[in-house]
Amino acid sequence: MKVADWHILHNQVAVIHTLTIHPDRAGQGLARQMVAFAEDTARSQGKTVMRFDTGVSNAVSNHLYPTIGYRFAGMVDTFFMGYVHCPLNLYEKKL
Repeated sequence: MKVADWHILHNQVAVIHTLTIHPDRAGQGLARQMVAFAEDTARSQGKTVMRFDTGVSNAVSNHLYPTIGYRFAGMVDTFFMGYVHCPLNLYEKKL
């Protein structure tokens, strides 16, 4: 199993594991708005780091996160419900 290459080591971390937008609403900037809301909420709770993970095959999210300041921190192999292989890309940003 691979280990994330987190550059920001801190105990005040907020994590979002799943961010989804309904296909009918795609391309309207909702993901950016939701990320901004999550970052503002994390800051208001004293968090200093935000982390995301997304499926390796999720081209939209893997394009979005770096464009809004997130650093790629590696990939980990996971198994959803213990049996469905689901490799994830990891991202982090200092708030």
